[in-house]
Amino acid sequence: DRASSKAVEIDPSLPQAHASRGVVLALRERYSEAEREFETALHLNPKLYEAYYYYARACFSQGKLDRAAVLLEQAAAVRPESFDALSMLGGIYRGQKREQLQKETFKRCLDAAQKHLEFYPGDIRPRLLGAIALIELGETERGLEWTRRALELHRVRGRRARRSGRTEQGE
Repeated sequence: DRASSKAVEIDPSLPQAHASRGVVLALRERYSEAEREFETALHLNPKLYEAYYYYARACFSQGKLDRAAVLLEQAAAVRPESFDALSMLGGIYRGQKREQLQKETFKRCLDAAQKHLEFYPGDIRPRLLGAIALIELGETERGLEWTRRALELHRVRGRRARRSGRTEQGE
């Protein structure tokens, strides 16, 4: 809390400082203050992905799903490769029973996850979110295979950490 306040105090023109402050405030469920910080960050830099994404998460936490969806679409427009924003957005559309948007969004999520995995095949998160997208798109067996691969990668990473004396928390 103090670090994010200090960052805004040191340079109030820095959008990342306001976005970071917004995240801290949202985690403390001080949503109206968080909203002001996210809005300031986006006013200072309308292309700041993190402000859109974490603002959307704060809205989601409050049940403001329409606003969260708009913010996630904006996040995805800024960073189309963001499988995180697209997965969350697809879930919102599923909950809203907006089937066509749900399908299109999970397809975008899968495409983004696959592109990421071309360069980072050992990255677990895009594999898990891609698995969700595959299952949402009706490719259950392929989604389960992606999940199995993610779990195997997680086990291998855990074994390596134990061998080197690190815990997963310490990594």
